[in-house]
Amino acid sequence: MAKQSEKHSPQLKPTKNPSCHARFARCSLRLQGKYPIHFHMVGALPLSFVKNCTIHHSFNRALSIHGTNNVTIANNLVFDTRGHAIFIEDGTEEFNIIKDNAVGLVRPAWSLLQVDQTPAAYWIVNPNNVVENNIAFGR
Repeated sequence: MAKQSEKHSPQLKPTKNPSCHARFARCSLRLQGKYPIHFHMVGALPLSFVKNCTIHHSFNRALSIHGTNNVTIANNLVFDTRGHAIFIEDGTEEFNIIKDNAVGLVRPAWSLLQVDQTPAAYWIVNPNNVVENNIAFGR
C-alpha cells in the first residue's frame, strides 16, 4: 500500500500557459523537484502567471521558479507547506513579480535542501525581482 505522501502527487509544470483561480491541496512528493507548481528551466515567460490560487497542505514547497524569468505570482494564498513556500531557486532568475501573496504555517522539510530545515515563506536569492505587498504569517 502506498504511503499517504505518495498518494497525492499532482504537479503543474507551467510553460507558456497562465494558471489562475485553482486550488492545489495535498500535492507534491517528498522529493526534490516535485512541487505543486514548478516553473523549471523554461527561460523568459512574460505572459505566464499564477494568480488567485490556493496551495495548502503541500508535502514539498508550494511554488518554485527555477531558471525562469518574467513570471508573475500574484494574489495567492499558501498555507501549511513543508520547505520554502515560494521559492526562487538558483539566483539566476530575474524580472519575476511576486506580489500581494499571503503565506502561512511553513514547516521544516528534512528530505530537501539543508536550508529547508529552517524554511522561509519567501526564498528570494536574486534582488533583480519585484517583491512587494506580500504577507507571511504563522502561529
